[in-house]
Amino acid sequence: MIRTLSTPPVILFVDDDADVQQAAALLLPRQGFVLRAARTPEEAWSVLAAQAVDAVLLDLNFQRNATTGAEGLRLLGEIVAYNADISVVVVTGYSGVAVAVAAMRAGAVDFVMKPWRNDQLVATLHEAAALGRQRRDAKAGTTDAGAASPDDPFIGESHQMRRVLDRTICGPCKRM
Repeated sequence: MIRTLSTPPVILFVDDDADVQQAAALLLPRQGFVLRAARTPEEAWSVLAAQAVDAVLLDLNFQRNATTGAEGLRLLGEIVAYNADISVVVVTGYSGVAVAVAAMRAGAVDFVMKPWRNDQLVATLHEAAALGRQRRDAKAGTTDAGAASPDDPFIGESHQMRRVLDRTICGPCKRM
């Protein structure tokens, strides 16, 4: 079950590819997101300094012909150090499982491969934004109407999470 937020979630999408940015700009606002775009890490910092965001959708490669993910992983680490409440979802078209694992270890909450499936991206971003908002509200001592309460064990329902819940014997989890 995806929690709805009382105000639209704000997503910062950091990707140097103008076509990918355009695809996100066509999709995400129609799905209830406020989208902020940055094509470089420097632009990302400008957005983060100017506005609170609920989640960051972060590409891992910014330089032409770069495929290692090193630039994005560095920015991911810096974002998490700057504000651990922001949920970061890593997106890339070049990296494999090893980079996904490195991103998760560095603080990403999820990983999406390009080209993405629209429904999967939207669900992942709703979950990430709800988590980011929940973290920020918990620190501020407030809650967003419709956000997960401390008694709720999970804030989202992805296909992967459903598989985990179906395999568990956790009673409260089964009732979700």
